[in-house]
Amino acid sequence: MVEKAINYLLKEVIDSSLKSKKLEQKYKNKIQNSKNLIRNFNKIGDLYRYLERFQDSHGSGNDDLYKAMKKNGLKTFEDIFEDFKEKFKYKIDDVTTIDDFIIGEDYSSYDIGIFAKTYNIQNGIYLIGDEPNYQAIFIKATLKNGAYPNEWIKVDKELKYYMYSLKDNYDPEYKFNQAIINSNDIPIYVFIKEGTVCTLNGIYKYVEYVVENDGSKWFRLKKINSIDVDVPMTKEEYDNELNKKVEEAKKSSEGKESKEIGNRNPKKVKTLVNEFKRDPEVIVEVLKKADGVCEECNENAPFKRKSNGSPYLEVHHKKPLSEGGEDTVDNAVALCPNCHAEAHYGF
Repeated sequence: MVEKAINYLLKEVIDSSLKSKKLEQKYKNKIQNSKNLIRNFNKIGDLYRYLERFQDSHGSGNDDLYKAMKKNGLKTFEDIFEDFKEKFKYKIDDVTTIDDFIIGEDYSSYDIGIFAKTYNIQNGIYLIGDEPNYQAIFIKATLKNGAYPNEWIKVDKELKYYMYSLKDNYDPEYKFNQAIINSNDIPIYVFIKEGTVCTLNGIYKYVEYVVENDGSKWFRLKKINSIDVDVPMTKEEYDNELNKKVEEAKKSSEGKESKEIGNRNPKKVKTLVNEFKRDPEVIVEVLKKADGVCEECNENAPFKRKSNGSPYLEVHHKKPLSEGGEDTVDNAVALCPNCHAEAHYGF
């Protein structure tokens, strides 16, 4: 449905303006930027709110493009706004929420700029919500070949992130810097940017800022274990963060009695598992070929399935699908649960 809404805007406003022989190139450049942005919307509600902002923009000193388009008989977003609202009225409340950002998943700068409603993909810091009661702070950290020498202090745990600056003036009083310094309980979402991909690494908290000899300033940001925050995460992120807690528990559990540990009412966490679309015929053929015997240890399946009484073996890809492996009989074997676990976690 969002594709239909995007195509409507392109057809009614964008493409006709770009084809106009009367409109000056400087205005076409702005329209092309709008086209690039519009094509990256994922929800109609977000697109509707983008169009809404044009309704209140006149008289702000930024009317040159609007006037030029009207002068040349071209439709504007203002002209088609009510029609858009009617056409897509059942979807204009479908908007991106903060829960759509999942720790461990990849996003684009457009995804972040659209959610923040700045529609700017160049920013490094985005303040989510209304000042001063921000819902969150989003940070894009480029660790290689970026404008600032951001770097890990402790990999995946503690980040050195440079302050927002203007002409090398790292003023803590700038709005973006103040928001981080006064963040307190406001979650800082850190995205590690490589190329065009922004991976949500986790939720961080502000610790302090440090002044270098050359006058530059940077924030020390410390990661909060993802299990301790109410934010959706991938299964991989959950496993990684649980392992960290296990290592911490090994150091702190000495002297404690077993009755002192555990939780009678464990809370739930939201995890996302990304799966490849598997060919069921490959599974059937691999299990048929194994005939109830593990192809690694050559022992019979340890038990039978409740569902149909067949020997319980698990189909394992020799070269993982996540690494480009094929979902074929030649790239798969049937393993007992123990051998399957060893294939993934043993050495």
